[in-house]
Amino acid sequence: MNQVFLLRVPEFVEDLRAIHHDWPFDLIVHDAAFLGGLFVKDQLCIKTVAIGVMPLGESDDHVPAAGMGKQPATTLAGRWIQHLMRHGIQVVMFKPCTDLYNELRLQYGMAPNTEFVIDAFVRTPDLYLQSGIPGFEYRRKRISPNVRFVGPLIPYSAAKKSAI
Repeated sequence: MNQVFLLRVPEFVEDLRAIHHDWPFDLIVHDAAFLGGLFVKDQLCIKTVAIGVMPLGESDDHVPAAGMGKQPATTLAGRWIQHLMRHGIQVVMFKPCTDLYNELRLQYGMAPNTEFVIDAFVRTPDLYLQSGIPGFEYRRKRISPNVRFVGPLIPYSAAKKSAI
C-alpha cells in the first residue's frame, strides 16, 4: 500500500495543482484508491467524490477486517477473535501505512488522522459512491454518512432493436 498508493501522493498532488492552475475545477471524481483526491480536497479547497468498486472496506465492530475473506462472527468468542484480528491488522500490520499517511498529511499542513488509514480513505471524501447495494454488504453497526450505494456498475450497451 505504501509503495503503490501512499508514496505516489506527492506526484498526484503536484499534477492536480498544475491542472487546477490551468483549469480551476471545483470537484474531482476519483477511484477510491486514488489518494491524491484526499489531499487536493484540502490543498485546493475543492469537493471530492470517491467511487468504491470493491467491497466497502470501512471498519465496523460487526464485521471482520476487510479483505480477510471471513464471515462475521456469530458467537461471543468469535466476535472476540474477530476484534483481536481487526486490532492486529489495524494497529500492527497496517501501522506503517497509517504512519506514512499521517506523515504525508503533516507534510501538506494537514492535521494527523486519528483513525485507521483505510477508514480515512472511505470517510474523507465529501461523497463516497459505493458500487452495489447494501444487501451485498455484511450487516454493519454504522456506515459513514458520506457513503451512498449506487447499484451495480454495468457497462453501457446500446439498446437492442426488437425483431418484430
